Amino acid sequence: MNENWKEYYEKEAEYLRFIPSEDILENHRVRLVMKLFLSAMTPSSIIDIGCGDGYLCSVFKLKGINKVAGMDISAKRVEFSRKTFPGIEFFEGSVYSIPVEDNSFDLVTAVEILEHIEKPADAVAELKRISRKYLLATVPDSEILLDAACPHCLKTFKINGHLNSFNETSFKKIFEEAGFKIVKLKKYTFTSFFDRFPLRLLPSFIHESLKDFAFKNGIIKKGNYLGILAEK
Repeated sequence: MNENWKEYYEKEAEYLRFIPSEDILENHRVRLVMKLFLSAMTPSSIIDIGCGDGYLCSVFKLKGINKVAGMDISAKRVEFSRKTFPGIEFFEGSVYSIPVEDNSFDLVTAVEILEHIEKPADAVAELKRISRKYLLATVPDSEILLDAACPHCLKTFKINGHLNSFNETSFKKIFEEAGFKIVKLKKYTFTSFFDRFPLRLLPSFIHESLKDFAFKNGIIKKGNYLGILAEK
């Protein structure tokens, strides 16, 4: 396989938007990020690497973070982010060579990007370089990687561009080998069905029991994610 990933993500940006009004999963990605925050954390600067259409950056800005920036490989997503969320710095770049100085941001976030890249360890090293203190990252949990064939050219490709699968052990390992201390690791499970009103208003023990019953009996499918907050 020899995909041109930049070309792929530019094409993807023409038909897929990572904002809550068009992708319900974006709310879940943000919720996991917020669950990883510590009450003692008071970052004055945050950069989101692989920022997509800039929604998470806008959430950080609304929370009063002084300096917020976002970087993405797709020029089309950067253009959309700038138009949609003015007042935030967005720029194009590669996770292997981020165009900012060492120790530039209190917190670096990388939400759902490590599963997409050929060399995640190299990316984590670069994320560490630009972080002053914290790195927060999320990935799908124990994802089964699938190939598909293009009906036009008959070449195979990885569905969703996912090249790597992580479980709790392998996800922790990539940060520990980079010299990080794991501050917090969290698993996050969601279903769009049970997160909708009015079911989310049920008492938590009833809500969770209904979800467990539905999962075990194959009535609905769930999404599983892993998140890590690490410190230099």
